[in-house]
Amino acid sequence: MVGLTLPPYLLARAIDDGLAPGWVLALFGTGLVNAWLAMLRHRTMTKIRMDANFRTVRALVEQINRLGADLPRRASAGDVVTIGIGDVIAVAASLTVTGPGVGAVISYGVVAALLLRVSVVLAVVVLLGVPLLAILLGPLLGRLMKVQNGYREAQGAWST
Repeated sequence: MVGLTLPPYLLARAIDDGLAPGWVLALFGTGLVNAWLAMLRHRTMTKIRMDANFRTVRALVEQINRLGADLPRRASAGDVVTIGIGDVIAVAASLTVTGPGVGAVISYGVVAALLLRVSVVLAVVVLLGVPLLAILLGPLLGRLMKVQNGYREAQGAWST
């Protein structure tokens, strides 16, 4: 994720230094490395997502087998279908975004450090603006979760 912050910085430096030939090579090299890392990142996230998918399905099947004939008294068929489809995907997706999420936090620090070298005012705007934006959007995400929970329950009822 940090590699994605380098091309804009290198381009700004190249322009500031009068487009010297070395900067073009640095930008090209950074682009190649970023493309290679993006491919590796995508492969890794796909493996993580698929592994989480299969592990969650296996845990669900084991629990269903443990409950046996008691399952219909504890959960409706629609709930089981909803868990088997929606929740498995949600668990896998949450693991998929964890790595890039940590990388984004680290990139945030790198960008802040680079911006401090370019413009203190711009760095302060980014350093204060990003957390402020997260604080402002937090309550909206809480509402979204409530709506999604209602939808999930309705989906279970419809499946039944």
